[in-house]
Amino acid sequence: MTATSHDFTKAQRTLASAFAKASSERNKRERFDETTGELGWVLHERSVLLSEVNTIRQGHGLAPVTAGDIESIESTAKGHIDYAGKLTLRCAELAVGFRG
Repeated sequence: MTATSHDFTKAQRTLASAFAKASSERNKRERFDETTGELGWVLHERSVLLSEVNTIRQGHGLAPVTAGDIESIESTAKGHIDYAGKLTLRCAELAVGFRG
């Protein structure tokens, strides 16, 4: 199934909403993960995005992506003034098959 610009816009809105909800709960996950050394909220937000991206991909008949794919996309948004916007935009591209 070939994605359309409407599919992309819908995916971006879905991902932005999921990310906003996850990031609003950062204060609940302020501890560092002993295995990775990363903050719990960072891991949680990646997990939420991974789940949402793969749900969208499944609806488009695309294979699932990995946590590493999300982390790679995240690295392209780090330091950007609109981190959340860039992150969810790039995740939406991945979700509908425009990226990766």
